[in-house]
Amino acid sequence: EIDWSAMAAWVQAIFSVIAIVAAIWISKQSSDQSRKLVVDERKRQADIVASRVAMQLGLFAKQLETRASRIAMLKEKAGSGHIIQREILLALFLPTETNWIADIRQNTLVFDRESGIRVQTMFDLIEGARQKIESSIGIHGVLVASSDESIETLDEIEQILISTASDCRDVEMHLENHHQLND
Repeated sequence: EIDWSAMAAWVQAIFSVIAIVAAIWISKQSSDQSRKLVVDERKRQADIVASRVAMQLGLFAKQLETRASRIAMLKEKAGSGHIIQREILLALFLPTETNWIADIRQNTLVFDRESGIRVQTMFDLIEGARQKIESSIGIHGVLVASSDESIETLDEIEQILISTASDCRDVEMHLENHHQLND
């Protein structure tokens, strides 16, 4: 004869185990979905910041390239004996529009390690280039600059501008590729 109360206990035990397994599976699925949403949102935020940084670096590189292109004209003037005033050099070649760096710097914390290091390093290089240009111009203004010294100062400034612009373009390209900004 069948003991229905024992059978009921077994059925209840089996369904209890199934219910526990289902609860664990549902919890894991929910956790995975939440984790994916967080990762996707972080990537979205990083892409937005990368887009802004890449755009600013591109604009800044263009500004530096434009400034570097003016140097040939001044070299001709310096070669023909014109004295180039310190104030003119500062106005033409010292990048002053760098406030955007302070605005963006904190936002780069959303980047992955590689992009974050590249961008922060680029920001530091921009500030270092600005200081080098200011120093070169300052030394030029202190010395009674001969034609050759003026040309040497202009060559130095040109090299800093071109090198910094190239570095900006490299980081801009990295951000565009890494964050798929061109897609």
